[in-house]
Formats: sequence, C-alpha cells, structure tokens
Amino acid sequence: PHDAYMLVSSPTLLTAFASLPAPQAPPSSFQGINSGSTSILLRWDPIPQDLVAGVQNYFTITYRQLDAADDITYNITVPITSVTVEITNLRKYTNYSFDIKDVTKFIGAATEPIIITTDEDGTSYLFSPSLPPYC
Repeated sequence: PHDAYMLVSSPTLLTAFASLPAPQAPPSSFQGINSGSTSILLRWDPIPQDLVAGVQNYFTITYRQLDAADDITYNITVPITSVTVEITNLRKYTNYSFDIKDVTKFIGAATEPIIITTDEDGTSYLFSPSLPPYC
C-alpha cells in the first residue's frame, strides 16, 4: 500500500497532507454461534492500534445465505465500540457466510469467511476458522 498526498498551496504556505492507507489487518478471532433457530451471535477482537492506519469509524459485517437462488449480500454497520453483534430474522437450519472488516476513511481487509448454520430449534454450536466445532 502506498500513501497518497494532497498538496495545498497559498501565497505564503505549502502544506502536504498524508492520507493514510486502509487498515492493514482484519479484526482477529472472528467467530460465531447460532444463538437460536433464526439468529447468529458474532464476536471478534479489535485490530491492534498500530495496524489501524487512521481513525476507526465502524466495522462492516457482510453476510449471505449460502445455496440461495438470489445470492443477496447484506452489510451491517457496527459501532467501533462493539465487539459483538447478533444477526436476527434469519432462516431456520440454513448456512450463512460471514466476514468482518474495519473501516477508517477506507475499507480494510476482510476476515476469512466463516460458515454458520442456524439452528433447528435445538443445540447451539461455536464456529471459528481456527477451531473445530464443539457441542
């Protein structure tokens, strides 16, 4: 990534403003649990401050239902002070793909997608790209 510069001049002043690049890493430890038959609870750790590259504005979570005919992608904006969110009004026993990215002036790198299945009105499961599911 390269820094972008904007030069502003006046008769007595020449100033260069550095525009920082997008966040250099996605949030870490992104994982989710089906919190019910129509909801999924997501959690993550924030990006280390030295990798933020600017002022954090919010997180964006992107998700979609897998194997759906319409293939619609949804985006949710989450305040930067939050590290959890519950997605509701989902379809029962359905696979969903989720990722998260940090947003400053620019959109940062997304996490690897995680796949979570909503419940059939029974047991909940924890999913993480680096951890095996457990009951």
